[in-house]
Amino acid sequence: MLPWWSDTLTVFHKAEEETEDRKTTVWTKEICENCFWRETNKRIGDDRNISFVSSRIVRLPKSAKGLKAGDIVVRGVISDAIPKGDSGRELVEKYGKHAFIVSIAKDNTGANLPLPHYYGGE
Repeated sequence: MLPWWSDTLTVFHKAEEETEDRKTTVWTKEICENCFWRETNKRIGDDRNISFVSSRIVRLPKSAKGLKAGDIVVRGVISDAIPKGDSGRELVEKYGKHAFIVSIAKDNTGANLPLPHYYGGE
């Protein structure tokens, strides 16, 4: 792996558990090594008003379980768990700039790609 792919991330995969009368959010925790984490500035606004907000992106190796919108990524290894039925927002707030909810996810693991990986960003 590349030298800048040196971060270890804790990923909480979001899923829905369905019973007869309702759906409940459940979380599966995965520790991913040899990942890429980057904090960047995202430009937002229109022609008159432009501002920048902090944003994070990650890349996980092909051996990871993947990423999808709604998953939560935390930089480092943490012992926390997200309870069944919980949104996970408290965990994201607890870890501040070292955590985010994935809003953009791409599977870049296809054949003929030079560096197969999963991509996630805010």
